[in-house]
Amino acid sequence: YKAIGQDENGEYVYRIENGRAVKSYIVTGQELEDAVEVQSGLELGASIVEDHSLIRSAGQLVRLKGEKAA
Repeated sequence: YKAIGQDENGEYVYRIENGRAVKSYIVTGQELEDAVEVQSGLELGASIVEDHSLIRSAGQLVRLKGEKAA
């Protein structure tokens, strides 16, 4: 649940593209104990930020877990 944020335009996640956080609005479906179904707005296999609150603004530089800083 930490990956999903909400604002006046709806629910969103931050995808990771080319080392940057990109805000993507999603449509959610069924909520389970430890997961949420994403019905649209994300492609299968997309890398997302696990906790949306860590991103201050879209376009922020990010790196994948285990990736070393340049």
